Amino acid sequence: MQERVHSKQWANLGSAQTRDVIQAMQPKWLRVPAACRVSGLSRQMIFRHIKDKSLLSKHYMQPGKKKGIRFVSFDSLMALMEGLPE
Repeated sequence: MQERVHSKQWANLGSAQTRDVIQAMQPKWLRVPAACRVSGLSRQMIFRHIKDKSLLSKHYMQPGKKKGIRFVSFDSLMALMEGLPE
């Protein structure tokens, strides 16, 4: 059985380890930095695909706040990666 990784432990993981942990968990939604780690795409490319609607995303913002959190669909990210040329 796989051991759970808590958010404070993420900082101690290397990028390859983080990617392996995220892919093993297969979450429904990822924050943009995690989507970058899993895919290897830059933040700019992630947002470009969101704008082009080739990546499904949601934005969550608490009432009264100026900034929110952008989430990217894990399934749409994997579909995008499968469709990229080799």
